[in-house]
Amino acid sequence: MMDVIDLSPQIDAIRSKYPDAYRNPAALRELAALWGGVDCNDCGVILSRDVVKIELQGNPRWRASILLAEAPNGRWLMTTNYDTPTAGGGGCPSIWSRRAYANREAAVTAGLAKLVETFERERDWPSATEGETRYAARMVDPVASPSSTKTTVRPLTSSGGRCPRWPRPIHRAGGDGRGAFHA
Repeated sequence: MMDVIDLSPQIDAIRSKYPDAYRNPAALRELAALWGGVDCNDCGVILSRDVVKIELQGNPRWRASILLAEAPNGRWLMTTNYDTPTAGGGGCPSIWSRRAYANREAAVTAGLAKLVETFERERDWPSATEGETRYAARMVDPVASPSSTKTTVRPLTSSGGRCPRWPRPIHRAGGDGRGAFHA
């Protein structure tokens, strides 16, 4: 059994209190408080430096990762990312996450289960080519056996982990006619 904490009731209460919760600073403060006052950007994204990487030996175009973040209250956030030649998906840990994990091990276990489900779905997709089906089946094994994974801790950078060639968006509160974000 995983140590999962369901935050859905608290998040639903905040969303009902603030109809514009996704862009309301007060709602974001309340959500951050659920995570012990965690630092996040104005979209609720938390910088993740702890990454578990899973790669298919012999084919670097098939890969997966689990991004982890520990909140100040000791709860862990997790999200998964995956890339194949024809598909991909994922995200970053966020204060909008409805599930918290009691420890890192529980978060990694949940992430691995999610990735197994993702690659099984990819393997069983009706329109998948024979090669895609074969590679997706090969990804299930390393994801299902954590001994094949490696953990990477990324250094904090002045760009917040963002590639330096991409400018960091600047939030403008005023109506300058250029939208909410611009470089």
